[in-house]
Amino acid sequence: MKHIKIEEMGWAESRGLDVELAAKHGLVTEGKKIGFRYEFGGQTKFTKWRNQDKTGWHITPSGQPLQLFNVDCLSDYSVTPDQVQTPLIITEGELDAISCIQAGLPFVVSVPAGAGCSKSEGIIEAHNDKQFQYLWDAYDVIKNFKKVILFTDNDDAGLTLRNELAIRIDEKKCFYVPMPEGCKDANDILARHGVEALKKAIDEARPLVSDDIVGLFELPPMPKMPVILTGWEPLNEHCLLTRPEFMVITGEPGTGKSQFARALAFHLSFGVSKETFKSGNDVLRGMFFTLEDPASRLQRDSYQYMKNILGSTSDPKKQQRIREVISDRIKAIKPSDDVLSLDWAAERIEWAVTRHDCNYIVLDPWNEIEHDFGKQSETIYIGNAIRRLKRICSRLGVLLIVVAHPTKVDKKSGPVDLYSIAGSANWYNKADHGIVLSKPKWGENILKVDIQKSKDWETMGNPGAVYMRFSRDKKDFACIPPQEVEELKAAHGESE
Repeated sequence: MKHIKIEEMGWAESRGLDVELAAKHGLVTEGKKIGFRYEFGGQTKFTKWRNQDKTGWHITPSGQPLQLFNVDCLSDYSVTPDQVQTPLIITEGELDAISCIQAGLPFVVSVPAGAGCSKSEGIIEAHNDKQFQYLWDAYDVIKNFKKVILFTDNDDAGLTLRNELAIRIDEKKCFYVPMPEGCKDANDILARHGVEALKKAIDEARPLVSDDIVGLFELPPMPKMPVILTGWEPLNEHCLLTRPEFMVITGEPGTGKSQFARALAFHLSFGVSKETFKSGNDVLRGMFFTLEDPASRLQRDSYQYMKNILGSTSDPKKQQRIREVISDRIKAIKPSDDVLSLDWAAERIEWAVTRHDCNYIVLDPWNEIEHDFGKQSETIYIGNAIRRLKRICSRLGVLLIVVAHPTKVDKKSGPVDLYSIAGSANWYNKADHGIVLSKPKWGENILKVDIQKSKDWETMGNPGAVYMRFSRDKKDFACIPPQEVEELKAAHGESE
């Protein structure tokens, strides 16, 4: 057994740690490496080693199932009057856990692998939740705590870990610790401000789910949502996608709304060139409601698009591989029944995300859904329907792209906009992005893509328009430079 060497622990003292207490709770050293003993029932199961700069961690012996650090402290927990209100603290790292123990907290554990977790989607089942198996192994004790303080790092990865732990434990009894200025974790507070400051920070932990009325800056920090690029660089100024999101696409008949939605989906799932072909975590999987166009059109276009970016091939095995990649990344549902209700659509959105790992949904078109207004007016019904879909988007973390036809198009009503869709202002007011497509008279196969609604100009792009030209061979659109647009207008002697 390797033990702590005091002469090697100057760095630990500089972090405010009591070296003897740290050693008692599992800190060991070997040269410039530090380790943490993971014990269960008083026996060491494995030691987690890393360099002092927090790099290159590994466990010995290898292959051991991960568990919570300091999990033996939970064996001392019993539901007695003096312990009912004693919180459990879960930290992101072992040094943070030891820091909280030094502050006098009796029930402190750390996750074993830091904040390297992915955001969960859909239904969480304990027997399939491998990345949090260490939590489920101790769940029978954890569930008895009335208060659980999630003391993770104050960065996006730490906040994601905090939220994932809360989902599994019970958000209503979870608390978070507001960090003092310039501090990112528990050990940072101890090193910079001392043990009393750390005690104070823990004492001031706030509910993760508070009541409805809170101070504006008392809301828990949330991880930043990653921006999703459309794949059309000039469009990024006007349209930066996020998840969750509710996007609406409309336009006059024949403008290519479905074609544009398909091209956008291909960008999200495959990339835009051989060099940018997506793999691993970059891949977004989607599902299409093919309510109007035949599913064969989606098959044809996706295969043609893939051949364009990867290169045409006559090899049957490579052709089959392309089809397999497409089938993995894009699903489709072609309804066979006559009743396509909103309930039916909502259920299949849920299935697409929870059973098939879909990140975006294309509902094309909205008008093919059977809408039962009941005693509601159309406007009230549409408002309620969109709110329902947005709640699904938020809960599942999904991008929902809805293609909606305008109710009527004539010269008296003026150009089509988001207000032209049945339900009027609801489509404009509730959309995160609202896109209106139109075909100018001065160019063949040219599409005006007008981002008329962007919910947050600072993070989602400013409203504005770009012009694109459609390639039938590539099944994709390419943005037209502004100077070429002006030249085309001048050549035809027309304005829009």
